[in-house]
Amino acid sequence: MLGKLLKQDMKTMSRFACPMFIASAAVAIVCCTMLYFTFSFAEEADTLWGAMIVVGSFYVMGLIAIIIMAAIVSVMTAVRYYKSLFTDEGYLNMVLPVKTSTMFNAKILTTVIWSTLASAVAVVCCVISFIVPTLLYDKEILDSFFVDIDFFLTLITGNETMSAILSVLGTINTITGVVEGVLIIITAITVGSVVMKKNRVLGSILFYFIITFIQENVISIFQLIVTLAMGSLGEGGAIASSIFNLVVNIGVTVGMYFISYFILNKKFNIE
Repeated sequence: MLGKLLKQDMKTMSRFACPMFIASAAVAIVCCTMLYFTFSFAEEADTLWGAMIVVGSFYVMGLIAIIIMAAIVSVMTAVRYYKSLFTDEGYLNMVLPVKTSTMFNAKILTTVIWSTLASAVAVVCCVISFIVPTLLYDKEILDSFFVDIDFFLTLITGNETMSAILSVLGTINTITGVVEGVLIIITAITVGSVVMKKNRVLGSILFYFIITFIQENVISIFQLIVTLAMGSLGEGGAIASSIFNLVVNIGVTVGMYFISYFILNKKFNIE
């Protein structure tokens, strides 16, 4: 049953998300063109500086548009979760012969998958928008860019092995951070819809700010203190700090999951 519910939710979201992803890819192609011409115009800055500024501005606006489209997809996944459980559509879902855990997991997986995909598409489009035109124009610019990044990471960690480990942990932290953010939104919608039944949207927004305030001003401060303490450990301090932050992200994600599940299971009695 989980597979059927997940398939239906994924299909429903794909009708909105896929066109947005295609639009992001189209914008990325335009951005490639804009950056290539920006490099070309920069060679003759004395006579074409105006064109360089205009084309470069379009490139930046294209990147911003890609990020905005990813954000819109993420917001729509949250809206889909809200509509499927807390509106008239939700009442129809509640009479289905499925367990609360099955329905909730289908909604969570759909939201996490599409939000993660939206973030991944945005990152890939932005990276391609930089790498492709740079390679076509002058590969040395790209080589210099990666050398600077590698030098910066090595400077922090002390050696190339440590910098590679830190890069991997940073990528994992980013992914878990996206999932954590999705679960925070889900929890805010769930709690807000239960506490403020007559103003569920307002309640969801209110509790989102409450949860993020706690997360940013309590948990983040705790993370910062531990990070600073581990920084005195030397080369392994940055890696230990990254691992600690990963554990905290996972802990917050799991906590948000069980809070939302408990509310749906006990308060709504979907089964």
